[in-house]
Amino acid sequence: MPEFFFFRKGRQLVAADRKDSAAAERLKADGYQKQFEEIIAPDAERALIRLQDIRKDAADLEYGFLTGGIFGVVTLLFRENRVKKTK
Repeated sequence: MPEFFFFRKGRQLVAADRKDSAAAERLKADGYQKQFEEIIAPDAERALIRLQDIRKDAADLEYGFLTGGIFGVVTLLFRENRVKKTK
């Protein structure tokens, strides 16, 4: 299966086969910036779908850590208030 690089210009994201260096150069010349992700997929469309899934998973993970931290702080504060009331 081919390996794909990704290029971004504004909100537009394009996948280019790693072996197609001419396409990569054209994209760079057109103002696209190379992204750091590289994905192996059967075609460019599936590579873009996979990249979207990976980025969504990363965003969900960040959200989970954030909400988990907030929940921990709220729980800690609740316990401290409860301990002070029982004394």
